[in-house]
Amino acid sequence: MTKKKEKGKLFSATNIMNKMFRAVKSDLMSAELQYSVDPVPLELFRNRQIDEFFKEFEDPQVKQEAQHRKAIESFFEINLHMKDVATTSRLPFDIKVRHIKRLDERTLVLTRARALCHEILTDITEDEWFSNCNHTSGSSVGVPYKDTAFDAKMKLPISITKEAVPYFQRYIEWSGQLGHYIQSDFSRKDKLHLNRDIFKIVRGSHSFTVPKNQDKRRFAAKEPTGNVFLQKGTEACLISRLRNAGLDLSTLQASHKEIAYGSSISTLTATIDFADASNCISNVLVRYLVPPVWYKLLRDIKSREIKIDDEWHTMHMFSNMGNATTFPIETLIFYCLATAAYDVHTRPYSRSFLCESESKSVCSVFGDDTILPSVAFPLFEKIVTSVGLIVNKDKSHHKIKDRFRESCGADFLYGRSVRPFRTGGPRSCSVDSLESWLYICMNGLLKKYIAYFGDLSYLYEKKIFKLFKNIFREHHFKLKVVPRYFPDDSGLRYFDDIERFLYWNRFTLSETFHDDHGLAYFRFLRYRPFQGAWNKRLSDQAYRYFHSLTRLDHYKTWIENPDFQIVKVDKGYIFFHINLANNLLL
Repeated sequence: MTKKKEKGKLFSATNIMNKMFRAVKSDLMSAELQYSVDPVPLELFRNRQIDEFFKEFEDPQVKQEAQHRKAIESFFEINLHMKDVATTSRLPFDIKVRHIKRLDERTLVLTRARALCHEILTDITEDEWFSNCNHTSGSSVGVPYKDTAFDAKMKLPISITKEAVPYFQRYIEWSGQLGHYIQSDFSRKDKLHLNRDIFKIVRGSHSFTVPKNQDKRRFAAKEPTGNVFLQKGTEACLISRLRNAGLDLSTLQASHKEIAYGSSISTLTATIDFADASNCISNVLVRYLVPPVWYKLLRDIKSREIKIDDEWHTMHMFSNMGNATTFPIETLIFYCLATAAYDVHTRPYSRSFLCESESKSVCSVFGDDTILPSVAFPLFEKIVTSVGLIVNKDKSHHKIKDRFRESCGADFLYGRSVRPFRTGGPRSCSVDSLESWLYICMNGLLKKYIAYFGDLSYLYEKKIFKLFKNIFREHHFKLKVVPRYFPDDSGLRYFDDIERFLYWNRFTLSETFHDDHGLAYFRFLRYRPFQGAWNKRLSDQAYRYFHSLTRLDHYKTWIENPDFQIVKVDKGYIFFHINLANNLLL
């Protein structure tokens, strides 16, 4: 077979997933698990892993038109729901201090949530906002995914909604560098023409869908380029204020997992999840909670309409996926509502507008992933439902007798992790994508097998590893062993027991090459979604990434100034050939 034909060879992702499923099911049903002596029933681990094995898998060969249409229909339903919420939520805008003694429970919670939101969102300055404006690595209206470098994003005319134009014009005046760039790129030097012609006024965002799991796609929006640029600056300002309030989004995921672990033992804390949370935040709720200056800014830089199947529709929700401010705004609103609900629960007779410090410290939110004391859940559910939010009862756990808790991708029961292995599909069905996908599956299943079967017996007579070995041999792959801090898709990550694992499974290993001078060359293929053309900024990112690699445990190698080069760029992915020959000590 010629190289060209070999390169275009396809494989069936569904066929391989079915083989993996049968192997995992056989392994789980034929052996005693490590957890059999724990309070967690043995069957629960088996059933969860078997039942949810395909939950996030999507075969790239299967057409997703039906799921795409279903996601759009779901958006229309939510959009109609939010239109009704705007007229039925009845938020207490005109509460005065003299009304404090007559406030009902709902009004008191909303009033304290509003006061807390104003306390967190301090004034925003133009310098702070503009200094944080930036472009994302994703596509935007008028800029395709295949080329999202800064130069492409700033190619004139820039797509933007008319409400956001004054802010971008002010940014050009504030940033002398950008103004000079636009002047040098524009043939007409007249300022009036410049301000008028650098923009392409668009009505709003464009819709698309992305995979969520095997049976469902998620609705999202592609925002105009100028809007995203301004939204990124606002996002940074919001994240900074959340951090000052004790919600550091860079570390909250780990904190939530720890809280979920403890709560699965004590049940003192509830973990709450919402359905379509980003789409269910209404304009009127944001207008009520945030200070007027912030609301005007957030409203003007967002898209008010969305294009679906060549037709424009008014969005009745405040924002959706694709708007850079959606996640921090979501976090802020849920945190304020949760904290206020707990504060009113603990101080039902206090008519103060302000939340106690203790209430602020016991609640935590990451996006829509909400954690608050279990005793406050009934009141919290009542409040959020009244403002149009939808609690996902299947994924919310608050009862004392319910020892299950889940948060930020971690599932715990009686203090034991019961999160099953799940994997999405490969990038494509070309053999070029198979190897990286197999490494993702191997690294994920290895962790689970060690947890399920224990450190000694996790690999004996296990069909899943024999299956991987057969697939590698069938496609003539050589197993790459990489340091443990390398990404999941780069190779089999080194772990303490790897020598015994390789001895029992007899994979054909990829070589470590040595030249005449004794220097080692470690080949490593990385599928990493660096979007856009290769430029100095991406080069610096890649250098910092590889410079962070401090030691190759398996080869006892220390890295200084690692050398790397691009092999090719394909559909937004960069294929690296890594040469670690510089200053290596064996």
